[in-house]
Amino acid sequence: MNGSMTIIRNISYKTVSKAELGLTQGHITHIGYAQNFFDLWKKRLNIDTKLTIFFDKNKKTEIVNSFINDPITNPDGSLRSPKFRSGSDDKIASLRDSIVYYYKINMMNSIGTPILILFDIPNSKYRIEAFLISTEHDFFKDLFAKLSFRLTNRNIRGEIYSRLINNSNDFQDFKILSKFFYQIKTNKKIYEKFENDETIKNEDKLISDQRNRTTVRTRIGQQNFRINVLSAYSNKCCISESDLIESIEANHIEPYRGQQSNNVQNGIPLRADIHRLWTQGLLGINNDYKVVLHDKAKNSETYNSFDGIRIKLPINPNYHPNKRALQNWCNINNLI
Repeated sequence: MNGSMTIIRNISYKTVSKAELGLTQGHITHIGYAQNFFDLWKKRLNIDTKLTIFFDKNKKTEIVNSFINDPITNPDGSLRSPKFRSGSDDKIASLRDSIVYYYKINMMNSIGTPILILFDIPNSKYRIEAFLISTEHDFFKDLFAKLSFRLTNRNIRGEIYSRLINNSNDFQDFKILSKFFYQIKTNKKIYEKFENDETIKNEDKLISDQRNRTTVRTRIGQQNFRINVLSAYSNKCCISESDLIESIEANHIEPYRGQQSNNVQNGIPLRADIHRLWTQGLLGINNDYKVVLHDKAKNSETYNSFDGIRIKLPINPNYHPNKRALQNWCNINNLI
């Protein structure tokens, strides 16, 4: 154990603020981390990262992300404030978007505070590994009791500032957090006791349901697609503007035909009931980004108010939905 611990070079430790989680006014798209956490912090680059999320009392899930490093540029051209930002390469979600997504799904209604721990592991498959852990999680309660005052002291907003931890400046805290990391990664009993989110596994497998003889194909990258689409639309339904993230689904405009279908321009976030109208051909969006309803839906008191309204589009025009694909759906279903 002691020999393997040396592969962790630095650790960044902090709470994720409400602003960084998109819970305040403004449009913050970054999360900060400790300066000099890793030697590439001044470069704008993407690094494949593994995020492990610990939520509730004893549950855990993990996902591979893109760490999009994007420090702030001063007027004189120098760099400050290391941060990683939102973004999408259509294959994997950004670390920031995944943190926001899983916080809103699993931690938002908890009294716990989200703690972000980043591990710099230069010679590993993933240069950076991230732990997002609720202070209500059983593991964190034990961990928190062992850490120094520097890592547990909160400001008046209940936040812990970014702290850089390594062998030279905080040996005891570094040793405790490194041991915690290796316990999670190497202790099979600990690892297997958690519930894993099956939707995020990047496997292409067939699941046969013997009761109705149907076969469901797990879509490669589906969870990343959902995170990317919802993030582009500020985690809201593009029609109803519902912000209850659990009720919102990422809809493919053109049917799923493999991982190439999972680009943000081929997706729109729809509240679950509105999504069902789409799949049944009772609702579409034309190339002017206006909602078009089938006569059945127009006659519904619940949905007729949506007819003709313009959907809410992403702030970034690169993420606007494909107009041709939208209009094609309308044409196929005779939505005029």
